[in-house]
Amino acid sequence: MGQTYATPTKATDTPTQVADASAPTTQPRGNAAAQEKVGTPAPLARMWSHISGKAEGVDPAGTTVSRDQLRSYLDRIGLAEGEMFRGTKLDGVTDKLVETYDTDKDGKLSWAEFQGFGAQITNILSSGKGSLAEFGVADASADGQASLKEIQSRTAARLPKDTDHKDLIAQLGARATIDAADTNQQDQPVSKRSLSADEWTAAAKGLGGN
Repeated sequence: MGQTYATPTKATDTPTQVADASAPTTQPRGNAAAQEKVGTPAPLARMWSHISGKAEGVDPAGTTVSRDQLRSYLDRIGLAEGEMFRGTKLDGVTDKLVETYDTDKDGKLSWAEFQGFGAQITNILSSGKGSLAEFGVADASADGQASLKEIQSRTAARLPKDTDHKDLIAQLGARATIDAADTNQQDQPVSKRSLSADEWTAAAKGLGGN
């Protein structure tokens, strides 16, 4: 995966207001089959609908999300949940994602620009060995489910040792991957969700992985 993940800014000595950890963590439910009909990658379109607030099945082409919508999404999937200076971390990650993927510098992310971040999710689900083999590595407990903790641990292990904010980057990748690939636990907080082998391989194939 290398260092292609966006790295957040460092927290300052003076913390900003910490986001409310009790904020809603559930995502809108949707119809993945409808996404396939509009010819967009279902896992990415699912995540895009969660960020934009639009129903799944609505063609995302030509749509955009604001910086505030992206930050709200990171809050809802529980990024840095329970950590000190959480508000600062959410702001830093949000700003770095916009800075990295907002190629026309209009302060928003378009669906086309979002594909850049989507490539990172593809890399987590299928990189080199193939999606099913990658699932087997992620499912360290061999219980048939790749949990958030397992995916995060595997992602962190693949990042270069000198990666800044390594744990936070691995957490972002793991939480976004679960949100994109999970199809049957969307009414649960991301921290309580997991991916089956079928969900993992279906998402990898939907994103163009092996």
